[in-house]
Amino acid sequence: MLANIKNDLLYLLNMIEGIEKIFIYSNNFKNAEEFFEYNEQLNFNATLNLFGLIGENAGKISKELKDNYNKLEWQK
Repeated sequence: MLANIKNDLLYLLNMIEGIEKIFIYSNNFKNAEEFFEYNEQLNFNATLNLFGLIGENAGKISKELKDNYNKLEWQK
């Protein structure tokens, strides 16, 4: 889908869902090494994919919405 104000809600909801899943997947670990090694890296790899999807969705947000919320650092 092209960047369009009508699609922004979908992109934002996808980003929020990804953030929630990252918290779920990474919450119960004492350190990064434990998180990396747990479950043959399944949680770690899922988290990396979610970060990528969040970035893709952020890139699809319309310029109009980004301009309206210009205090957010969309690139980060």
